[in-house]
Amino acid sequence: AAAAAAAVNFGSDPAVKATLRRDILAALLESGGTGRIGEVSKVLAETFRTIAAADFPAQWPELLPTLSAALKESTASGVRLEQSLLAVAMLSKQFVYFKEKKSSSEQQSSSDEPGSASTSGSGGPSGASSSSTSVPSELEALASEMVLPLLTGALPALAVTITSGAEQAPGDRARCLQCAYLVCKIVHRCTRSYMPSSLHAALSSSESGDRSGATPTLLALLGGIGASLRGKSNSNASGASELEGRLAKRILQLLNNLQVRHEA
Repeated sequence: AAAAAAAVNFGSDPAVKATLRRDILAALLESGGTGRIGEVSKVLAETFRTIAAADFPAQWPELLPTLSAALKESTASGVRLEQSLLAVAMLSKQFVYFKEKKSSSEQQSSSDEPGSASTSGSGGPSGASSSSTSVPSELEALASEMVLPLLTGALPALAVTITSGAEQAPGDRARCLQCAYLVCKIVHRCTRSYMPSSLHAALSSSESGDRSGATPTLLALLGGIGASLRGKSNSNASGASELEGRLAKRILQLLNNLQVRHEA
């Protein structure tokens, strides 16, 4: 935390800070793994989250295009995909609770533990019924530019791999489960208190039974993954049972939040 705070306040030269931001994000996207490498990735992720909470979007307008490009360049369930999703998950963390009208430098991070969200405001489907629940513009941008493409691209591909029953190398299945977990965490965080308009439209399409596109709906994807995990609940193959449990729990939290808070 101290290192992250120091990074935010490092230097007064905008060019120096821009270089620092770029290098930390690049290092985060290229890190990943277990052991000491995994610990470095955690430090980079927390540092990135702190800087993004302070500088995005006013001082870091290129952040979303950079992350979008990283996701497009990632191979299915590869290390770079996992790290790109981790970056998006850290960026979304600041939107878990209702936010007061503050400057970006005053925004504070928060945890997304279930049952600890603020009770201020009402949580209607659009999230815009009052000033206290209006969706922050940066969250709207994050949802439309990052989250919605994940729901139509990465998540369906991950769901096919998870539910297919095909043999996978232990590391490949673990990374696939972790990537799916991160996508669900991102959606959960982005809808924990608010409902961005792009995600609301996607869920409304799911409710009305709109099947005009070839991509399965979010609810269908989550249901399919959850059913697949229940079928494997007694298996410890690939050493992935813990990840399967975490993913199943996150899916239940997400579905519960959509139903209770947003009546999806």
